[in-house]
Amino acid sequence: MAEDQFDAVATSLELERERQKDDGIEPTFELSYESGAPYFRKIASDADKFLQALFRISDRDFVDFCVSLLGALGGDALNIDGPHDGGLDFVARNLSFSSLNAEAMRKARVLVVGQAKHYQKENLVNEPEMRDFVGGGLKRISDHTDRVTHRGPALAPVVFAFWTTSDFNSSAKDYAKSVGVWTLNGIALSQLALKARFGLNDAGKILSP
Repeated sequence: MAEDQFDAVATSLELERERQKDDGIEPTFELSYESGAPYFRKIASDADKFLQALFRISDRDFVDFCVSLLGALGGDALNIDGPHDGGLDFVARNLSFSSLNAEAMRKARVLVVGQAKHYQKENLVNEPEMRDFVGGGLKRISDHTDRVTHRGPALAPVVFAFWTTSDFNSSAKDYAKSVGVWTLNGIALSQLALKARFGLNDAGKILSP
């Protein structure tokens, strides 16, 4: 009976693999047809352990983690979380389009403004939260008196980043995709952090590179 369902399972897994890629996640399983019949297995990764460590830290520490991650990616990052933050928790300037260190790339630097939601697994980010973030972010990057988040030249590239330890509901995903928000859920953040050389100590505490 299981063999009869292989084709249907493989089709579902193909769709899941594309969904994961859309969400910024490296596929968590391998799917192969080399032997003629579908073959699939889970890919071993430390991302699950890292995500559990993210769940354990405080809300404030999660913002600091996001700042550290952007710093590891090459940005000049700051924690701007506070009572009058306008919906923004972190900002990073001078994030390069490329890892190539060349003068030709000097003007191709990105401003990243973002929100960090330290939610447990079952608490999904919704569309109103996403819209509030975008509205607040647009206001702040357009305010020439805001030296921290003002984008400067009108054509300077800006990335809106909404990162969470949980995930996004379907309407939030659709909205983010339609306007171009850089969304990362908990597993995508964990995978990215590991690639950026973050790690865990023996007690399961997050170590920055």
